[in-house]
Amino acid sequence: MPGGLKNLFEAVCCAAFCAVAGASALEVVVVQVDGDELSGTLEKADAEGLSVGGKAVKLADVAEVRVQGAAKPASPARPRIVLRNGDVIYAYIMEGGEQGLKLNSEPLGELSIKCNSLRGIIFPTPNSAAEAAVEAFMSQKEANEDQMFSPKGETTAGFMNKFTDKELVLDVGGQKRTVPYEQMAAFRFAAVEKYTPQAGVLAALRLSDGTVLSGQLAGLAGGKLSLKNADGALWP
Repeated sequence: MPGGLKNLFEAVCCAAFCAVAGASALEVVVVQVDGDELSGTLEKADAEGLSVGGKAVKLADVAEVRVQGAAKPASPARPRIVLRNGDVIYAYIMEGGEQGLKLNSEPLGELSIKCNSLRGIIFPTPNSAAEAAVEAFMSQKEANEDQMFSPKGETTAGFMNKFTDKELVLDVGGQKRTVPYEQMAAFRFAAVEKYTPQAGVLAALRLSDGTVLSGQLAGLAGGKLSLKNADGALWP
C-alpha cells in the first residue's frame, strides 16, 4: 500500500482479548514474510516489532499474527461504518455532525471518527440482492455532495445536517428532510478534503465482531493492544 507495508493482524475482539490477556498469557502464531512461523506468548507489540516467547521479530518481517482460540468474525445486525482507508467498524450511531460521528462499538466502547476519515455507512439489508445494490452504490467515485441510498434503490444528494441515534437530517435543495435509519440502505459522505493515507508499517486488526481497524501498533500493556489511527488517536 502507499506509504508502507500493510500487515494482517487477526485478533479476538477487545473484550475477549482483555479477558484472555488479563487472566493468562496470550498465545499467538506469527507468520513471517519468508514463510517461517513462530509460536508462543505475545509479550510485546508496537511500531518497532513483536516479541513472542522471548524472540524479537521486526514488524516489517511479519505477514500475519493469529491469536490462538480467537472467535471467528460474526455478522452483527448493526450499521457498518466504512472509512476512507478501507477500515470497517460495526457500531451504533450515537450522534454526528460536521465534525464527524460518535459511535458505540461493542468491543471498543465509544469512538469519535472525523468526517474526513469517513466514506459511508451501510445499514443492515434484508437480502443479498439489496446488499449487492448497496455495494455498487458504495463503490462509486467520491462526490462533492453527501448521498443517501434508499432500500428501493433511489439515490438522494444533499448535505448532511446531523445524525441522531435514530435518524439522519439531510438538507436537500434548501429543505431539511428527516429520515429514520430503518428507511435507509446506505449513506456516503462528500469528499470535501483530500485524504492522505497513513504512512509507515501498518497493521490491520481484525476483531471477532467483523470490525477491521488499521494503523500503527502503539503498544501492548495491561491486557490491551493500542493502535494509532490516521487521525493520531489511540484505539485500545
